[in-house]
Amino acid sequence: MSEVERLTDELCRAIRTSREYAEYKEAYKILEQYPGLLRETNELRRQNFELQNSEDSDGMFDRVETFRKNYAELRKHQEVSDFLQAELCLARMVQSIGNAVTGCLDMNVDFPD
Repeated sequence: MSEVERLTDELCRAIRTSREYAEYKEAYKILEQYPGLLRETNELRRQNFELQNSEDSDGMFDRVETFRKNYAELRKHQEVSDFLQAELCLARMVQSIGNAVTGCLDMNVDFPD
């Protein structure tokens, strides 16, 4: 096993034992006790993902506003709110790790116009 592979395994273990991951798993475990809320939350997450990755900017403001209104009631449930917050914290941690790795490398990803 190379040093990079070993350190990757170590990083994965560190993430799995982090406070962020523990809070995410606990919040998910609680949300699982409410199958209807879990289904709705997963639909919210799917639509949010699609919005964030949409290349079609026409009417984006209206689509985001509709999305926000459609899920305002769902977000009032403490179980949903706690889960989404825990998921966001975990995602930000993972994003920060990815940014740190790519930021320290000279990969010449600037493309000419």
